[in-house]
Amino acid sequence: MLNVFTSPPVLAGLAILGASIFVSCRAGAKREPVVLHVQTVSRGVSSGMAEEACVAIRSAEEFDALWQRHGNLQLPSPKAPEVDFGACMVVGVFLGTRATAGFGVEIQSVEQIPASGKDGSPTLLIRARETTPEEGSVVAQMVTAPFHVVRVDRAEGDPVLELTR
Repeated sequence: MLNVFTSPPVLAGLAILGASIFVSCRAGAKREPVVLHVQTVSRGVSSGMAEEACVAIRSAEEFDALWQRHGNLQLPSPKAPEVDFGACMVVGVFLGTRATAGFGVEIQSVEQIPASGKDGSPTLLIRARETTPEEGSVVAQMVTAPFHVVRVDRAEGDPVLELTR
């Protein structure tokens, strides 16, 4: 006796139906954010970046230009650290100038948020924490420019900074 569910035309039809259901479910499925591994490249309080900036760098040429601008207060200007831009990228948060010592910044996490940009493209959510001197504390009267530069796995998306104080 022939089982109708095991005949070749029925099996082929069931395979096609199953594949189309799988594809339609995957297309409509909400994708979760991807948390990227963060590794510090450099962190400090003396950057040549006088304005606040949040950057995502995906090429050696862009990184060299950024590093030259960042290190323009040092003579000779330091060489940019080696980064494998085939597998990684660099994310940086620069707070711009502050009037005294006691300020700092730390990138706490970088996440790729799928389909969250204006055009449906992903964004890179960079969560960072700024530290400030306690009110009434004695701090050095000198201009500082806090920064934190990290290496993360290569990911698409424009950077969006979420800075907590």
